[in-house]
Amino acid sequence: MIKNRPIKSPLRYPGSKQKFTNTIINILKNNNLTPNLFIEPFAGGSSVSIFLLQNNFVNNIALIEKDPLVASFWDTVFFDSKWLIKEIKKLDITLEKWNYFKKYKPKTKRNKALKCLFLNRTNFSGILKAGPIGGKTQASNYKIDCRFNKEDLINRIQTLAQFQERVLFIEEGDYEEIILKYKKIIDKNTFIYFDPPYVNKAKDLYNFYFSEQDHIRLKNFISTVQCNWLLSYDYEPPINDLYKSFSNCGFFDIKYTTTANKHRPLKKEFIASNLNLNTLINY
Repeated sequence: MIKNRPIKSPLRYPGSKQKFTNTIINILKNNNLTPNLFIEPFAGGSSVSIFLLQNNFVNNIALIEKDPLVASFWDTVFFDSKWLIKEIKKLDITLEKWNYFKKYKPKTKRNKALKCLFLNRTNFSGILKAGPIGGKTQASNYKIDCRFNKEDLINRIQTLAQFQERVLFIEEGDYEEIILKYKKIIDKNTFIYFDPPYVNKAKDLYNFYFSEQDHIRLKNFISTVQCNWLLSYDYEPPINDLYKSFSNCGFFDIKYTTTANKHRPLKKEFIASNLNLNTLINY
């Protein structure tokens, strides 16, 4: 049994669903579910998976991520954490180091993981393709190292690494191909949480984002899924129209995390599932 207090994701991530965990817990409780396997096909910051895992709302998790930097990070956190921690201790959190990592093209999983963490914690809002916190002049009150608390990050990574036996797989690549690859272990006790890239401004937020056809392909794939599943999207009329044939769908409000404002505005989030959501969402 893990005795550490549950910790948050080491990654700051645009569209993080940290605030969405209570909604998913309610869905699991209302449907009397404790999934044996919880899969996130668009892992990103993995806030939902690691929260549910640490609090034993699920038995095991699996992460899928198309971005090789992010996929490598999670693999290294769970299965190569001692190396990552050693490298974190040696890092200089400076603009010079930021320039190095921005241009660096890592070949190994380890170095991809380190680049991911460095840029995530030193870039504006954790966006890997954004500029450094404080700008290149570092004239802001917030400097490049303000989100890189080494002691805290090391604690988070050490805590998560203790759960490695309950992480069934971490895969880089296309969600559909990988889910089909593992279809033999996906059964009625599996829960898949689809949280695809934002519709609005996706090109500015992610290295890998969806085209219109990608959104349609996801919808068609979800229609074939046999286990329990949940989908959440940033609310946009085209998405509502795309899923209008689904019987269990609606929206809820969530605080938007990609903003410099202290008072983060509420945004509507679209939600759909093959489970009963009637008491949880608006229509």
